[in-house]
Amino acid sequence: MEQQDAVIENKVRDYFTAFGNKDDQTLCKMFDSDIHLIDSHVNCRGIVEVLQANETIFANCLRITPIIDDILVDGNDVCAILDI
Repeated sequence: MEQQDAVIENKVRDYFTAFGNKDDQTLCKMFDSDIHLIDSHVNCRGIVEVLQANETIFANCLRITPIIDDILVDGNDVCAILDI
């Protein structure tokens, strides 16, 4: 694994830690204004849409426990395979 890939992977892990803690302030600091989030239930673009999607998830889930199975890094593209 290249050093840059390891840095990106660590940031992805930090993201899922913040997500699991429902820490919207940390998540907001991590997001670029042009963030694009795709998962099995959401496809949204822009920080406002992504934060709104997270707020909905946080309000509807008592507990969120992301378990990372794998993280694939290809340049600036990242795919995380996980169980929630």
